[in-house]
Amino acid sequence: MAHFAKINDDNEVLHVSVVDNSGFNTEAEGQAYLETHNNWPADKWIQCSYNTRGGTHLLGGTPFRANYPGVGYKWDPTNLIFHETRPVGFTVPIGPTSTIVTYESWTLNTTTGLWEAPVAKPNTTTTQSDGKTIGDSYAWDEENQVWVKNTVTY
Repeated sequence: MAHFAKINDDNEVLHVSVVDNSGFNTEAEGQAYLETHNNWPADKWIQCSYNTRGGTHLLGGTPFRANYPGVGYKWDPTNLIFHETRPVGFTVPIGPTSTIVTYESWTLNTTTGLWEAPVAKPNTTTTQSDGKTIGDSYAWDEENQVWVKNTVTY
């Protein structure tokens, strides 16, 4: 089986189709098949790998186009990869006055197809105390370019 992402003129993934590829051997042949049977231009069908995530092939094979895309992913025709849109979050501290902010400081790793913060995220920790779980999570503070620790007890 072959997988093809249907994209629009903005290179946004609209749908991913699974196709029996016993009748074709190349991406171009698959694109032509999909154009004929789906009334969508051949160049707007991009082959992808179900087993590729973060630039790694999950079964040990050769990664293909960085990520298996989902609806809303972007196709990068320059680097020939699929990636999620630029990350967003809330202003820190998170509360009733928080607003949504785009992480403009993050960069796209064109090998993994993943967005990376300018500062590595600290490892999270979890401990048990008096029958409760205490865990650390981190939120990105775009304004100050740091990870902010949040401790949660549950």
